[in-house]
Amino acid sequence: MKQKLTKVGGRVLLILLISSLLAVFASAGVMANGGANPVRSLPAMASPGDTFEVTVTFTSPLADFHGIGLDDSAPGGWTVSVDKVWNDPDADADNTPNPNEAAYVWFGPGTGYGAGVPFTAVYEVTVPDDAEVGNTYGFLGTLEYYIGESGPYVEPIGGGYMVLITPSGKSTDSSGNPMSEFTTSETVYASGAYFPAYTDVDIYIVGDREWTDGDPIPADVSGGVETVETDADGNLPVTAVWAPTLVVGEYDLVFDANRNRYYDAGTDVVDDPNHPGFVVTGAAVGGTAYPINKLAILAPWMALAAVMAGAVIYMRRRRA
Repeated sequence: MKQKLTKVGGRVLLILLISSLLAVFASAGVMANGGANPVRSLPAMASPGDTFEVTVTFTSPLADFHGIGLDDSAPGGWTVSVDKVWNDPDADADNTPNPNEAAYVWFGPGTGYGAGVPFTAVYEVTVPDDAEVGNTYGFLGTLEYYIGESGPYVEPIGGGYMVLITPSGKSTDSSGNPMSEFTTSETVYASGAYFPAYTDVDIYIVGDREWTDGDPIPADVSGGVETVETDADGNLPVTAVWAPTLVVGEYDLVFDANRNRYYDAGTDVVDDPNHPGFVVTGAAVGGTAYPINKLAILAPWMALAAVMAGAVIYMRRRRA
């Protein structure tokens, strides 16, 4: 009896060993193809109350890619929103197991997804109002999947994972509504929030550029730096920062909170660090803002009309 049990036990161990080796070889095959390589993209900075998009991309490493589950967590206290149709291809299910956790599932077609199929997963994140300015907050997540009958394989999500919380500042109209396009005859206003209370902030208007922490702030182009004091809650009141006549171009607003003439990420604010904070498109013509290139197109016709009008006046005088 003991001999039979020994033989049975030996077979079980052999089967387990073979299964383990097959799993290792399958895993090696997946990794040899680079895995699915999930990569997260998100903004490097955000302000309390902001809502922004997070994107995770990955690629099927081999054929029969299925049973795919993505789970990504924002910092505690932050809120995520998910929708399976935001993804490409559409996910088969979406969920928020926790308010700060985004989850998507792709079951896959009958034979799974083929090798090399790109995936894009998207969800939204809202920063709470009590997120601490100057602090950085981290994201953490994994991608789990099967290849044929092998798996699950689990990969950590790489790419961006930290968000720095900054005060907020933006260009507005006279009522404080966000506004990013002006004509040369309009006034640019600015407002902000989440700065230290009762603190002077210098507001610059400079040509659009990409910003890096520690960059010197160029000279203001609007005729002078505006210095504005925050209120008890750290809010900057709506303030006129550039009166007509504006100059056509692309501009950034810089809120220099420590007034040292350098951009200090986490303390100062740029609207926007990666693209123009606002643009000036041209003069208002007949109630419509015409960019300069449109005026250039109209100029020859306006000149012709002036010549024709002059000719008509001349002919009338001759007849008189």
